Amino acid sequence: MPAFFADVPELKREWLDGWNRYDELVDMQNCSGCNNERGDPCPCHG
Repeated sequence: MPAFFADVPELKREWLDGWNRYDELVDMQNCSGCNNERGDPCPCHG
């Protein structure tokens, strides 16, 4: 995290939220339930 973001609570929160969203996307890309023929996310990710 850039030092400037660490000093501003709103920026820090958004930076961490972005990384959490990225981790969730990676999980969904590797999830067999999300990669089905319907294209719907599985109950865990949906």
